[in-house]
Amino acid sequence: MKRDPRGFRYALEPLRRKCGWELEDARLTVVQLSDEIAQVRERIATLQGQLDAELVAVAERQGRDRVIHIDQHLLAASYIASLRWQVDSAHGQLAELENKRDEAINEVHRLQKLSEGLDEHRDEAIEEYARALGTAAIVEADDAWLRGTHWRRTQ
Repeated sequence: MKRDPRGFRYALEPLRRKCGWELEDARLTVVQLSDEIAQVRERIATLQGQLDAELVAVAERQGRDRVIHIDQHLLAASYIASLRWQVDSAHGQLAELENKRDEAINEVHRLQKLSEGLDEHRDEAIEEYARALGTAAIVEADDAWLRGTHWRRTQ
């Protein structure tokens, strides 16, 4: 990045900096939500594995035993229902986190566009300032030449 011309002050610099901070914050939010989503997916996989294992165990017990023990059956059914509720709850939490992450991604895109627009405007302002400095330098050179010619005439 090249340096600003001497004396240049960008009027929208506070907004540009604030936008940069908000953009970094939004990016951090996306990363954090992505991490939470990964953790919830791992938890869902673990719970689903436990549920599948319990269903297989119940099926094996029922195939092996000719007599149904109602107390064992009720405990297994309660455990399976609890696991299913946990899996469903985790899926709901996952959907909510994915929605939040999508909103955060949209916010990142919005802030990136704003930041890029401010950067373009700043570059244009720098070019305009440089042109104004160049014009002022030419006018000053003309004035100096005219003063010099006037001084030579009077001598």
